[in-house]
Parts: sequence; structure tokens; C-alpha cells
Amino acid sequence: MKKGLLLSIVASTVIFAGGDIAPVEPAAAAPAADCSDFYGSVGAYYQSQQSDSGDLFSTDAGLGSTAFSVSATIGVEKAIVGGIGFGAEVSGWSSLGWPEAAGVDANNVSGRVPGGSTEDGKLSQLYMTGSFNNTAIKVGRFALPASLSPFAWTDSWAGVKDVTFEGALIANTDLADTTVYGTYVHRTFSTAGRALVNVNTDPDAMGLFALGFVNKSIANTTLSAVGYYLPEY
Repeated sequence: MKKGLLLSIVASTVIFAGGDIAPVEPAAAAPAADCSDFYGSVGAYYQSQQSDSGDLFSTDAGLGSTAFSVSATIGVEKAIVGGIGFGAEVSGWSSLGWPEAAGVDANNVSGRVPGGSTEDGKLSQLYMTGSFNNTAIKVGRFALPASLSPFAWTDSWAGVKDVTFEGALIANTDLADTTVYGTYVHRTFSTAGRALVNVNTDPDAMGLFALGFVNKSIANTTLSAVGYYLPEY
């Protein structure tokens, strides 16, 4: 009796386990969003200046001028096809009603940088790019780093570029460990008015020309030089 019961249980197990069971295909994972072409930042900027005669040990808490804002920047640089691409960047900032709300004289309040407005935004960059062999080209409105252009360069305040330049920039790396570059700037686009070379005085005048190089063939050493030509300055 026990043997029969045991055989019955084994037979039942075989019956229920038999047959072809189609495997369940796992659900395909959703493709991860590729945001590597985009970048952005948020920041805050604050500056105060006392109205006393310059005594570093003064206990006067009065403020002669104040600049405060929060800012946001978002940009994209993307290759399209055949070495052609584009870039764009927008920034905005706001004082959020302060320091006016803190009782500071509104006439002495500036925005993101001294001389700027308290609520504003701008299209800081908009350019096309091209890459052919060892030569890269950028045309439009773009930033110039101080390492390449020490007399007309782009700085940033809380992530917002203060000065950008409209024109063309070309760089070549055919020479070993060397980048040779040249730029033409027709005009500057600025909130702070901080460019040392101003090409906005006459919009019909010739702009700024620059030619330079950066060489890193010597270990732990960077050699660079740049020259400027402004024919109608």
C-alpha cells in the first residue's frame, strides 16, 4: 500500500512537470537617456562694499553697494554630421527681491555683477563648429579662455559668462605638441562691460585679429604666445 501511494505521487509529479514550457522573454531595458551633450549649472553671487573711508577696522555696518543674485545656466554642444556641429548656451539670474527687501538703497543695488541688472537673462553662446582632419573651426558667439586670449577673455560669475565674442576661431594641431590658433572678433557681447579690448565703439569698423600658439613639447612646461591687431582702435 505504501509503495503504490509513493508511485502515484511520483507519477503525478511527472505529469505536472512534463511538456514544453516556453521561456518568458525578459522585458527589454529602456535605453538610457544620453545627456552627455548638455551641461548646466546653478549658482549664487554676493558682493558688498562699505561706504566708510576705507578703514579696515571700522565697525560701521553700513553698505555702500550690494550685488546679489542666483543664476542658472544651461548649454549644449552637439555634433551633427560630417564633422559639423553646433553649440548654444543661455543664462538667467534674479536678485529674488533682495537686497531691496532687506532695506538696502535700491539705487545702490546691482545684479549678477556690478553694473548689471537685477533680473535678466542672455543668450551667451550660439555657434557652429567644424572639424576637418587636425583643424577645428568655430563661428558665431563664443567664449575665449584667458589661457588663449589674455587681453580679451571670458570670465564667469556664479556660472554666468560675463563677456562672449562674436566672430570666428580656428585652431590647428598639425605640429607635434602644438596648437596654433587665430581668431577674428567683430564685436563683444557683454553684461559687465569688462573686455579690455573694446570693439563695439564703431559697429562698421574692422574688428580684432589675434594669432597665437600653445606648445607642450617640454615636460611639465607650457609655452604660449599671442599677438593682437586692432586696425581701427
